[in-house]
Amino acid sequence: MQLIVDEQSDVVLDSNPGTLAELLLAVTEFLQTRGRVLLGIVLDGESIPPESLTPGLGQYLVSNIERLEITSASAQDLVLETLDEVSEVIAELPTVCHEIAQTLASESPESCFGYFNQLLDLWEVLHDRQAQVINQLGVDAGSLQAGEVSVAEHRGQVVAQWAAARKMMESSSFAQLSDLFSHEIVGLAAREADVIEALRTVAKT
Repeated sequence: MQLIVDEQSDVVLDSNPGTLAELLLAVTEFLQTRGRVLLGIVLDGESIPPESLTPGLGQYLVSNIERLEITSASAQDLVLETLDEVSEVIAELPTVCHEIAQTLASESPESCFGYFNQLLDLWEVLHDRQAQVINQLGVDAGSLQAGEVSVAEHRGQVVAQWAAARKMMESSSFAQLSDLFSHEIVGLAAREADVIEALRTVAKT
């Protein structure tokens, strides 16, 4: 089998893998020691996205592989790129929260139900992306500060306030929900920028 990593064919692995899954694990460990992450896989001329790997394909024998091409990217570059993408969305969060609060205080508060759910879904996606970055950087969210609280404390507060917001929406407590968005939730939205900056500082060190 010919193994090509970032167009280099002289890669020496520390193990002798027997399956594709074992081989990719070995390559991943090889890349991690160099501060890089696996980005693309081409198996005998066929491109396979990493997320498309199946347990069955992972058991494919190395002895049956003629050529495996791997491309990687700098872990730092990928993290910073992710943070830049997230920060663009986060910049709009406080404004959206204010708009929802105003709608909730209007004569047609129920009209923001769809926006409420969309914002909740968006915030969950943003936190998933942040969690990926935190895991990639190997930092402790409990010790990383975002303003006056840790990132872990901030994330806990977001979960708690959204749980309260869902209950208020379900019970049609629109006036209370408007106040919640105007104060607590908009404050949390603004603090998301601090989370991103804290993670960006760690990524650049």
